[in-house]
Amino acid sequence: MNKFKKVDLSFQSCTSEYKEADVVIFSCPMDATTSYRPGTRFADIGDLDLPIGDVKVALDNIYDTTKAILSDDKKPMMIGGEHLVTYPVVKAVYESHPDLHVIHLDAHTDLRDEFFGMKFSHATVIRRIHDFLG
Repeated sequence: MNKFKKVDLSFQSCTSEYKEADVVIFSCPMDATTSYRPGTRFADIGDLDLPIGDVKVALDNIYDTTKAILSDDKKPMMIGGEHLVTYPVVKAVYESHPDLHVIHLDAHTDLRDEFFGMKFSHATVIRRIHDFLG
């Protein structure tokens, strides 16, 4: 999996290359549906190239990346942008581990069915996850 850029994370004791790593840290710099204060895409190192303005393509890219990490028998650890980037990661992990349980700690429940007419938003992410976790 050579599409990941090697980032110096030695300050976190993360010095393994992808092939030797048990856990793969990647970031999802996205704040496409942020409603209060944008900028969450700048809170990480930006490993994935996510298109600005196309939420579906960005979520598909995150999902595909997570599936690839899982298929290599590694554990994905995503560092986000906005809350919505959690959805494709949890979906991919759930498909590999159907006994998955999610613990959500946040000041907001993110359980809205829609937010500003959008089914996929930072404010609906836990509802969308609940849709497939049941």
